[in-house]
Amino acid sequence: MSLQVRCRGIARRFRITAGGERHLAEHRDGVIRSLDKVLADWTPDDVADFAAYLKRFNTGIERLSGRPGPAPSEPGPPRVSPARSRSWLSATSFGKIPGDRGG
Repeated sequence: MSLQVRCRGIARRFRITAGGERHLAEHRDGVIRSLDKVLADWTPDDVADFAAYLKRFNTGIERLSGRPGPAPSEPGPPRVSPARSRSWLSATSFGKIPGDRGG
C-alpha cells in the first residue's frame, strides 16, 4: 500500500512497512470484531439501511465542511474480507483499495 502526498508542488510517495501493515491489519480486525458484536442481532436489511444512512450522513458532513472524501477511484480504508459479510463494513462502499485481496 502506498500513499502519495503533495505539499507545495512537491509530491512524495510513502510506502507502509511490513510491520506497519501488520499493525494496521490487527487494528482493523479488532474494530471489525467489535462491530460484528454490536450488529450481531441486526438483520441484513438493518445493516444495509444503517450503511445507507451513514453514507448519507458522511456526505452531508463533507458537503458542509467543503472537504469531500475520497472519490471512488481513490484508495480508501482497507477492504473487508468476504468472510466478514455480517460486518457493516461489508455492506458499504468503504475500503476499496485497488489490488487488495481483502485480507
